Amino acid sequence: MNPCLSKYRICCLIMAVFFFFFFVPGCGTRKGGSPQKIKTSTPSPTPSKEVSMPVFLKGTTLQSRDKGVKNWELNAKEVVYDKGRDAAEAKEIEVKFFDQKGKDALKVVAKGADLDIKTNSLKFKGEVEATSVQGEKLVVRKLRWDNKKKLLYGSGHVKITRKNSIMTSDNMEADPQLKKVIMTGNVKVIYPDEIKFLNNEH
Repeated sequence: MNPCLSKYRICCLIMAVFFFFFFVPGCGTRKGGSPQKIKTSTPSPTPSKEVSMPVFLKGTTLQSRDKGVKNWELNAKEVVYDKGRDAAEAKEIEVKFFDQKGKDALKVVAKGADLDIKTNSLKFKGEVEATSVQGEKLVVRKLRWDNKKKLLYGSGHVKITRKNSIMTSDNMEADPQLKKVIMTGNVKVIYPDEIKFLNNEH
């Protein structure tokens, strides 16, 4: 046999074994004899947004002030503060409104009210009864306070009882002293003589 040909065959055999051992999948091993593994990473879950939970406050007093002068003061049996909505719900309330000098003007009693934290405006719940410092009385089904305009807006069976008259209407706009009142929709005014007549009927 030709020696050169024999050496060529041996070289081919060695190269074949080398190729098979190192390049055929599953045959190569790492140190220690275990198959090489590919390291994969699983992305961590994106953290969820923080959920704002309502805060419950018992026996709370809230106030609204402009330049140190009180606009109103609210006393509630319970207040639920919702930071996410910038709002608060007050239950079983009494609200005192003040004039421009910070003196008592009107006291309102209601089942509850929604408070806009940004504007300090109030929206009362249920039928509302209010009494001014002069003794005038207001009864209305729906009432809200616009803190920017410093006005009360009422709707639904509005009734204002003064010393010398009773006024009723569908809607009203008034200052907290009930001195300037605008009434619209089915407006009726009963004067002293008519009041006496009505009282004699009972």
